[in-house]
Amino acid sequence: MTNLIVFRPRSALILAAAAGAMILLFLIQVIFFSDRIEFSSIAFGILLATTVWLLLVRPKLEVFDEGIKIVNPLITAIVPLREIDMVDTRFALTIFTRGKKISVFVAPAPGRWHARSVRAGELKGLELNAGDVISPGDSPRSHSGQAAQIIKLRIKSVGTEVGDLRASARFNYAAAGVLVASIALFLILSVLHV
Repeated sequence: MTNLIVFRPRSALILAAAAGAMILLFLIQVIFFSDRIEFSSIAFGILLATTVWLLLVRPKLEVFDEGIKIVNPLITAIVPLREIDMVDTRFALTIFTRGKKISVFVAPAPGRWHARSVRAGELKGLELNAGDVISPGDSPRSHSGQAAQIIKLRIKSVGTEVGDLRASARFNYAAAGVLVASIALFLILSVLHV
């Protein structure tokens, strides 16, 4: 992986830090300031922390000279640049490759009102032709637009014949196991009223 760029919105990390602080305060209150320790509440805090980690901290997009690595909450995919057929930003950044499509969790498209706020000055440097139409997801102020532009610029600057990277996708059994275990622990302790 040469010339690595990691795309992860700061807003997700800030939200994760705020949620983590609130979960920590919740656990401190349950453990130290309750009449009795309720283990189901602790399990609920663990479940919340697991969910925050899976949805806000883990997802990212890595762009490098040989290809891209998409890290979604439960699936990690690697796509060489030469196998990218199309980059779409309609609902989220979506990579089309060999008849398959992979959505990038960390780069959603903006809402419908965003299209009304796009200004001509934002489109400078996007190399648009006279008749080109852009969607709100292509806006440089949207996460999907930023990530798509990074990928398109990398394809343009490096080309598609760099390296011998192979396409792959794998399910993250460890993350899924932690999530299922935290859900099961919470449900068991809630049923037992512990």
